[in-house]
Amino acid sequence: MTRRICRAVLLALLELPIVSFAAGAAPTKEASFSGRFYGMEGRLMHTWDFNEDGTFYHATIASGAGTSVRSGERGRFAVEDGVLTLRVQKTASGFVTPGVGGRTTQVGGGAQDKEETRRLRLKRSAQGVVLDGVALKVKSW
Repeated sequence: MTRRICRAVLLALLELPIVSFAAGAAPTKEASFSGRFYGMEGRLMHTWDFNEDGTFYHATIASGAGTSVRSGERGRFAVEDGVLTLRVQKTASGFVTPGVGGRTTQVGGGAQDKEETRRLRLKRSAQGVVLDGVALKVKSW
């Protein structure tokens, strides 16, 4: 029962609406690719959804020793000359961890509006893409 409630809280935190940019603020290049990808970076799992309309969703998931953490970000993207430009608009994260003595569960999280621009190197590979050195495969789920 507790796990079901915790899962529902985490999923609710990550249901972020995509807010459009003000005129002229979005990347001007049309999205040159789209797709859904996943990959591991150590014990951290990344999932990326790049949509044809130039929007994206990126989630990171980590777990261990009874603790689970999930973070997500949404925004717009553009690709030009092997560089992926991300305009992050919304972020959210949540966690579930056992309490002291293992008799309780601690749940927490938060969300915020954000204006951040990041640039990552993007290379296409036989199995998907390589994003800033992290190999991502095509996601089938």
